[in-house]
Amino acid sequence: MYENREKTNDTPFDSRNSSCLLITEIAPSFLSEYLVIGNPLDGEISLLNWSISDREGQLKFAIDIIIGRNEEIIVTWNKSSVENIYPQKRVIEINSTYFKKSGRFQLADTGDEVFLLDQEGHAVDAITYGNSAYAGIEWNGDPVAKIGKREAAIRYQPWRDTNTSADWRVEPPGRSHLFEIESSGVIEPFSAPEEARTRINRELKYATRSVKVSLYELNDNLIVEELCNCSKRGLDVRVLLEGQPVGGLSRDTRESVMKLHSNGVQVHFMSSHDGFKRYRYLHSKYAILDDRRIIIMSENWVSEGLEFNRGWGVTVEDRTLASYFSEMFKEDFRLSMADICTAQEYLSISGKPEIHRMAEDACQMNCYESLDDISVFRGIVRPIVSPDFSYERLIDLINGAKSRILIEQFYCDPCWINHSEIMSSILNAANRGVTVRFLLDSSWFNTQSGKDNVAVAQKLNEIAKLSSTDFETRLVSQYQPFRILHNKGIIVDDTVVVSSMNWVDTSFWDNREVGLEIESQEVAEYFALLFWKDWSIDPYPPVINVPWKSINVAAGTLIVFDASDSHDNSRILKYLWDLGGDGVVEWNGTKWLTTLDPGRKVVVLTLVDAYNNTASILLHVNVKAVDQERCSSAAIGAMITAGCGTTLYFIYKKIKSAR
Repeated sequence: MYENREKTNDTPFDSRNSSCLLITEIAPSFLSEYLVIGNPLDGEISLLNWSISDREGQLKFAIDIIIGRNEEIIVTWNKSSVENIYPQKRVIEINSTYFKKSGRFQLADTGDEVFLLDQEGHAVDAITYGNSAYAGIEWNGDPVAKIGKREAAIRYQPWRDTNTSADWRVEPPGRSHLFEIESSGVIEPFSAPEEARTRINRELKYATRSVKVSLYELNDNLIVEELCNCSKRGLDVRVLLEGQPVGGLSRDTRESVMKLHSNGVQVHFMSSHDGFKRYRYLHSKYAILDDRRIIIMSENWVSEGLEFNRGWGVTVEDRTLASYFSEMFKEDFRLSMADICTAQEYLSISGKPEIHRMAEDACQMNCYESLDDISVFRGIVRPIVSPDFSYERLIDLINGAKSRILIEQFYCDPCWINHSEIMSSILNAANRGVTVRFLLDSSWFNTQSGKDNVAVAQKLNEIAKLSSTDFETRLVSQYQPFRILHNKGIIVDDTVVVSSMNWVDTSFWDNREVGLEIESQEVAEYFALLFWKDWSIDPYPPVINVPWKSINVAAGTLIVFDASDSHDNSRILKYLWDLGGDGVVEWNGTKWLTTLDPGRKVVVLTLVDAYNNTASILLHVNVKAVDQERCSSAAIGAMITAGCGTTLYFIYKKIKSAR
């Protein structure tokens, strides 16, 4: 760890590097500098007499160390500083007898070059980084970007080897490098705010062995109570939370964590330690139950979000998928990592929890609960994980679109329009005839001037107009029944993605985010119906209020049909009164005053609002014939006041006998 100096290179280069060992990771300014050697070959290789050089010093393996297929070995000055990050990898200290040292081998913070040499002294792999000006046949083009204090340059997996900076990414060490899998499962879709809390608590209630939860935020009292009940029933309950959310930990979250801890729930926080944190934010929203069922959502488990946000969620029963997420959770939750600490440490909680176990009969659940209101489907499921491969997976999905792309997003970075491959893929899909609808949140914090959803909608609609494509973008209407469109979902043909990923670079490259790609026509249609409802500017019909639905009157009576107390989210444009329901409208107005011939009559009232939503009601009128002789010398006036306060006047003319 020093500043770069002038160097010379007399190392021959061997073009066989495509079939030899590789440098797979390098960290010049971590807690202790280190590099990693990997074996991409099918067989084992002995490292005896292999060397690592930075052109100022050299480390030669002096002992016959065998590196197996796909194995990695770490070389470092301080073993303990990297063992906690990579407990599954062999670690060898530079100052050990494993090496024969010559010169001064030490990686420069600002920039350097490192070579891996075989037994003959030929360079079979190389990396240059930072301000290195090295030019040679071992490396092509610009160096890898400068590697920060708590970062490493990591070779992409499956291991690329083009001897260019394109093989590498710079990020904090210890991140997962998961691969895509595919399985099939039983899928139960749901939405917030309609039923998210109910679904979560139902899953927790029926868990029998374990519950593992990874969330950005948690403070919903009912869910916290159910998590505590799981612990009281003897389940292994573990919760991983983001320790540094935007704005800091809320008071409600702190109180929720205190309650969970006091009931024996293991709560860990992911937070920065001496500048080291694997992910900028733990932004995932998922749970694993009994290692067989998964909940994946767009929403945090907070009261306000579950009650007032629009979000999507699914539960999936599939052991393969559950195992995949369990392994990820295990690594993210691992206490030996520097960026993980217990709730007791993080919140300075004193004392040990006292767990009061539930009586055995209190643990018995009604497993025969009616599922009539739950939609259950089968489908293909594929996890989507950030920062591992979410960006590439979404691009591949969009590139395969044939008929429709429906998107709901809490926020989209305006820079994405010109600088995102995801957005380019969407525009290309529209150009080849795919119908695209893009719905964005309209909350004040997402519509501020400049970098906001308004700018995204305006620009995309301008592009669509110029290209004459079936692509429309809009902000969600104020007339929708939810407060915030917090969803991060996309439907491509018969495939739907439920995820935690906002459309910003951080969500795909720096955060821990989780989503699920579901290939199922039924599930896609379930969420498509929700989408089109949300897409509507005013999805709800007018509400009809009338003073009466049935009335008896005498012939010749002036009848007042009154719909003036009706209302709508937007405004009512038409009040259509149809006598007899024959489709012929006798009157258009809030009130209709008329007389009717004797007999039983039906009047159909139809209201039409500004967005063509309609509502109708039947009004029944029984008109009785008048006995003229009984009324001949009487003048009758009657006033009837309806329950809603509307007054109907029945006026009869005085009939007098001729004198």
